[in-house]
Amino acid sequence: MNYTDARAATAEALADPRPGDRFHECYSFWVYVVAVEGPKVAVMMFSPPCMAPRDGKLRVFYSRADFVSHMDYLLLADRDNDVAGWMTEWPNEGPPDCELCAELMRLAMAARMRGSLAGSTW
Repeated sequence: MNYTDARAATAEALADPRPGDRFHECYSFWVYVVAVEGPKVAVMMFSPPCMAPRDGKLRVFYSRADFVSHMDYLLLADRDNDVAGWMTEWPNEGPPDCELCAELMRLAMAARMRGSLAGSTW
């Protein structure tokens, strides 16, 4: 599969995420979709060396647009992985109350995922 085909497959998976979708960044950072409910998408993120699902960090996106904007730099690795039981319930939290808070959280998470806030408590 060439890069153009990989980007097309990734765009298709981002537009219609399913539990078991697996994305990567240069095969060194992995993201599994573990649950989808309405507009919400829950993912588990891994940086090797790690053991799935034990070492994963859960992240919930409260809209598809937020999910796509955070994940569109990744490439789809494959679909239909078995992630049953990785997330037993949705976290008891909701989206941020204000748009400014939501934007600040989005920017902080994007920076952390790219390593510029490594070691931060965010």
